[in-house]
Amino acid sequence: MAKVRLYTPNLEEALGFYQLLGLHVIGETPARKGYRSVKLGFAKGQAHLEIHNDPILQFADVVLEVSDIEAIYRQLRCNPSVLWLQLPTQTPYGWSASLRGPDGNMIGLVSKGAATP
Repeated sequence: MAKVRLYTPNLEEALGFYQLLGLHVIGETPARKGYRSVKLGFAKGQAHLEIHNDPILQFADVVLEVSDIEAIYRQLRCNPSVLWLQLPTQTPYGWSASLRGPDGNMIGLVSKGAATP
């Protein structure tokens, strides 16, 4: 089994955030020492590891493919616990955006097709 595991100080807030991004709960491990771990699944596609040498992007991040990047931006742009690092931008491959979620983790969003952010 392979996974990406992210720390979050507020599990319920993070669950809502990641579910808005299209992930769904697929299980929960038993609580240990009062701490919970919830497994989230991707809606489609296959996860993969990507390595790069861009000196500006010197951090680990999770990149999620979403169906409507504009709708997600509209829903999260006024959320004070979300910090947008790159607004939705058209690329040769579709649309992309970057943000820090409510747990401080770096999240990249990509969306194929047209959008009008």
